[in-house]
Amino acid sequence: MPTKNSPRRRAPSAGTSGGVSAKPVCFPVEVPKPAQTAPEGCRVITLAVDKDAARLMLLPDDAAVRKLLDDAYGPAGWCMRRYYAGSQLWCQVGVYSPDTGEYVYKDAAAMSIPANNPAKMQEITSFLAAAALWGAGSDVLDVSKMLLKTAQVPIVESADKKRWMLGTALRVDRFARDDTGRITMVQFATAEGKKILWPEAT
Repeated sequence: MPTKNSPRRRAPSAGTSGGVSAKPVCFPVEVPKPAQTAPEGCRVITLAVDKDAARLMLLPDDAAVRKLLDDAYGPAGWCMRRYYAGSQLWCQVGVYSPDTGEYVYKDAAAMSIPANNPAKMQEITSFLAAAALWGAGSDVLDVSKMLLKTAQVPIVESADKKRWMLGTALRVDRFARDDTGRITMVQFATAEGKKILWPEAT
């Protein structure tokens, strides 16, 4: 029984089940979008080389993508796991939603990219593809495959004369973007400091 010094406390509001009423979830649930990928957060992948040109693609660095996710959601605000569906490696990246109190997951399969270590490449690209569904590194993965002509980049024959290869190392130096943030131009830098534009300036 309440006394002068212990007034009656008001009970929490309850729903039909007798529990405390929860704030309704409004859809769509808003989640932060990761920042754009910096040029230094990318690597150049050589897909094929012949005597006339080299076919390349860009991949975001997996450590850079992890940092983008950390910066957007906090280290404890996202998670990942890999699994096999048949013989295909998949990755699942989850982002915590405060509105629902649960993780929301998006899944993607590994990409088919030639590599000296195919298993490691599948491990990396499955994560990159899943993270891109949240926007982390998606700007880089959206860039189409690129062709650099021998007039732009040195191409040399291997010592055994059986294949052609790039005669220099390439790194991404700068990006040009449109108003939506889409990458429209890539500037490479060679090991010797030469700048190369893609698409080639006309």
